[in-house]
Amino acid sequence: NSPAFNSFDSQLVTSLTPLICDSLKLSKWLEKQAADISKVKEDMKLMLVVNDTLANVSSDGCDRWEAIKKASFEFFNCDDLFIALFDGRFMKFTPTEIKCKFEECTAGTAYNYRETVWGRPEDDKCKFNKSLYEELKVDCKYSLAFPYRTGGRVAGAIELINPKQTEIDAEKQKLFGSLCACLLGNSQS
Repeated sequence: NSPAFNSFDSQLVTSLTPLICDSLKLSKWLEKQAADISKVKEDMKLMLVVNDTLANVSSDGCDRWEAIKKASFEFFNCDDLFIALFDGRFMKFTPTEIKCKFEECTAGTAYNYRETVWGRPEDDKCKFNKSLYEELKVDCKYSLAFPYRTGGRVAGAIELINPKQTEIDAEKQKLFGSLCACLLGNSQS
């Protein structure tokens, strides 16, 4: 017939309250530290990929497109990509000679609106163009296109074909775009 809490229990809870609060604060702080460490590790990994890619091309004579494709896999877990350059009317899908009107493709939408666009067959707004991918000889189930800058201006879009990562932030896109611009220069050959 005793109460669930007696006076000793109340005193114990009262004396433990600051300790519980400090433990919760410490837990939150440690969680943030772990997230920061994880971010630093990811950034370091990307910088190593950039350095290795540049070294492979400049020192070892690796083909630029092969190096970009390898870096694309490291950055986005993606094997196929194109850099679609705007020529005033069409998007030219480098490294091929295939062109598409900018208003009829996902890369053109990303270029035109200067934003990241997921290309999916069921989404009419993204301009998923099945016949373009057939012409490019890729089995594209979905794609991700984001603006590509050279010389400080948007020159086209980088389109990743079937990337396995779904969380691709702007910082990663910018770093990869800079790597591509560095390797390909203004000639895009």
